[in-house]
Amino acid sequence: MNFVLCISAMVYACVAICVFRFAYNVNEDLKQRKHYKKHPERYGVMPVWAIAIISILWPLQIIGLLIYLFGGYKR
Repeated sequence: MNFVLCISAMVYACVAICVFRFAYNVNEDLKQRKHYKKHPERYGVMPVWAIAIISILWPLQIIGLLIYLFGGYKR
């Protein structure tokens, strides 16, 4: 049981890290664009702490969807 829990935690952490890296890179790329430098108020550039919180919580949506699709949610 502990082995399965450790593997699950590692997969969850890997997904969270991938989501964080993607969102952070998109955010940094947006900051480097010329149009953003002229009109920063038009874009929703997020602080790093907000990206970290979203990336930590985002895999929970995938887990909930998988539980729903595989019959874990019964009416």
